[in-house]
Formats: sequence, structure tokens, C-alpha cells
Amino acid sequence: MKRFLAGLLLTLILSALAVALVYPLKSGDVITVPPVRISRAEGGNYTMKSTLSLHIPAWSRVNLTCGNGEGRIYIKNAFTGRVVFEAPVHGSLKASFPVPYEGTYTLGIEGNGSATCSLVVTDFHAPERTQERYSLIGITASVLLAVAIRRWSR
Repeated sequence: MKRFLAGLLLTLILSALAVALVYPLKSGDVITVPPVRISRAEGGNYTMKSTLSLHIPAWSRVNLTCGNGEGRIYIKNAFTGRVVFEAPVHGSLKASFPVPYEGTYTLGIEGNGSATCSLVVTDFHAPERTQERYSLIGITASVLLAVAIRRWSR
């Protein structure tokens, strides 16, 4: 039973360490989206939209550059509808902001207008909650293993 418990606690510690080591390997990756035109036009009986959808694999930082634009640029989660970034663009816009979760995101524009935008997605990390949970698991397992070893050595 002692060996099983020690093995289980050691496995939890190692799994927490593995996650801490794996994400920095991916954090150097970069997703680049070349310039693309997004637009929206509304008329009496119609609305025409041109948007960009992209999948972001983890918590990351997005550098957005837009030019030749008029309107309000937004980036929102395609499934939840939650807007993670929104800003007016009159001519050009440069912005850097975090995207908190993995998912498919839509880049679009509100109002009658258009813009040419490019994106660079960098600095991938596990979501903050995931990092906190793995840290808590690792710390708890380490303390329990230390207590168990101390009791067994008496």
C-alpha cells in the first residue's frame, strides 16, 4: 500500500511538472495571418459581411494591425459570442491583446465600412485556471508525499 500511495503521489507531481515544461515549448510558435479585407455593408433589404475565422490553440497574445479602415473592429469567440477585443478604426489601428481561451474566433467589422487587417498570434500558454489547478495538484501531492515519507521513516 505504501508503494502504491508513493507511486500515485509521485505520478501527480510529475504530471504537474510535465505540463509546466510542455507549454513553454509551444510558446515560441507563431501563427501569422496575412492581410485580409473584412467588410460590412447594410442596405434596405440586405447585409453583406466579410469576416475572418481562425482557431487559436491556447491562451495567447494577438497583435492586430489594420489599415485603410472605417468602422469598429471586433474579435469574438465564434461559439460563445463573447467579444475579447473591440476598438474603433479610422484609417489605421495597431493593437496587442490577450485571447484568454482556446477556440475559434471571428474578426469582423461593425457599421458600413471595411478594413485590411493582419494578425500575428504568439506567446501560447495554458489558460490561467489550468495553470493554477496543475500547480495546486503538484503542491498538494508534494506535501502529501513528504508527510507520508516522514511517517514511514519513523
